[in-house]
Amino acid sequence: MKLKKENLFLILLILILVLIYICTEMNPNIIFMANILVCIIICTKAKFSLFSIKSILINYVLIAVAFQYNTGESYGLLELGLFQLRYEQMCMISLIYNIILLFYIVNSKTLEREEEILKYHLEETNIFSVVCAILAIIFSIIAFPTLNFNLSSETRFQALLPGNAWNHMAIISLIFAIPKFKQSIIVKVSYLFCILWFLLHGERVDMIGLMLATIIMLIVNGKDTAEKILSFKNIKYYIVAFIIVVILVYIGEYRNGNTEIGLSEIYKKILVQNTAADVGYVYNSSILYVEDNGFLYGKSYLLYLLKLIPFISVAEYDVVAILQNMYYTAGGILILSEPYMNFGIIGVIVFALLEFGIINIIVKRKKDYNFFLYLFLLATQFRVTWYGIVYIEKGIVYIIPIMYLLYIKIRQIAKKEHKK
Repeated sequence: MKLKKENLFLILLILILVLIYICTEMNPNIIFMANILVCIIICTKAKFSLFSIKSILINYVLIAVAFQYNTGESYGLLELGLFQLRYEQMCMISLIYNIILLFYIVNSKTLEREEEILKYHLEETNIFSVVCAILAIIFSIIAFPTLNFNLSSETRFQALLPGNAWNHMAIISLIFAIPKFKQSIIVKVSYLFCILWFLLHGERVDMIGLMLATIIMLIVNGKDTAEKILSFKNIKYYIVAFIIVVILVYIGEYRNGNTEIGLSEIYKKILVQNTAADVGYVYNSSILYVEDNGFLYGKSYLLYLLKLIPFISVAEYDVVAILQNMYYTAGGILILSEPYMNFGIIGVIVFALLEFGIINIIVKRKKDYNFFLYLFLLATQFRVTWYGIVYIEKGIVYIIPIMYLLYIKIRQIAKKEHKK
C-alpha cells in the first residue's frame, strides 16, 4: 500500500528530530520544541477541533514545566522544587501522545466527521430549549448558592444540595439548548447568566470549555466565519480573545489571594498559567510515583465502576488522592498521567488509540444522541485534559441519557400537539 505524502513527511520529520536530539547530546529542550512543532502541525491540520484543543492544553502544561527547567521560575509547588523534575520524561511521553494524535487525524476521516457532526441539523423544539435554559440556571445556583461573589476557593465547592455534579448538569443543560442559541433570547440569557455566575464564583474551567465549544460550533456553521477570524485583518477577534484571557487570569490570581496583581504580572501568567503549572507538578509527580512504587496495573480504572454509585467516595487507588497524599499536589491530573501510572509508555499508547477510536465512533454516526455527546466532550476538554476523565463519567453515564430521554419525550408531545 502506498504511503501518503503526509505520512512520509511526518516520518522524515521524526527522523530529523531524533538526529538533532542525538547531536545535541540528548538535550530535553529539543523534545520540548518537537512537541510544540507537532502541536502547531496538529492545529494547522485540525483547525477548530477537539483534537487541536487537546494538543494545545497538553503542550501548555509543558511550557510551564520548560520555564521551570530552564529558569527555575514558574508557579506554586512546581517552582518550589520539592522533588526532582523529570522534564525529559514528561516531554517524551507528551511527544508520543502528540505524534499518535497527528498520525491518527492524518490517516482517518475523523476531522471530516467531526465537522459534519458540528453541522448536524437537529429538530429541537422551542419548549425543550427553554426548559434546558431554565434548568441550567437552576443547576448553576445549586452548584454555587452564595451571593458574595468573592471568588474564594473556600466557598465555591459548597453546593446547595448533596453531590458534586451540579456544575456538569448546568453545562449539559446548556449543551442541549445550544441548537436554539441563535434563535432564542431565553437561551442567550441563560448562557450569559451561567457564564457570569460561574466566573463570579471563581470557577473558570467549565465555562472556558463551554464558551470554546459554542464558538467552535458557531464558526463551523457560519459562512466564511472561520476565514474571517483567522485573517489578521480582523484584529477585533484577537483583541476580544486577549481581553477574555486577561480576565480569566485575573480571576485565577484573585482567587488565590493576589488582589493587587499588575498588568506585567498578568502578561507573565498568560504564558506560565497557575493551573497549568500545578498540573505540570502533578504530571511530574505521576512519573515519580512509578519510579518509587511501580505500576498500578489497571487498579485505578476499577474505581470508575465504584464511582458510578451516587454519594460514594473511594480513595484507594484513586490516582488524584494517591498523588495528593504522597507528593502534596493541589489536585487534578493530566490526562496522560493515569495511563502512565498504570502501564507506563505502553499504557499511554493504548490509551491514545482507544481514546481517538472512541471519539471517531461517536462522530461517525450522525444521530441526535451522538451530537449531544460529542458537544459534551468538546465542552469538557479543559476539565478532562487537566483533571482526568473521571470528572465526566457521571455526565456520560447518567446525566446525558436522562436529558436525552427528556428531549425525546418533549419532542413526542410537541409532534402530537402539532398534528392536532
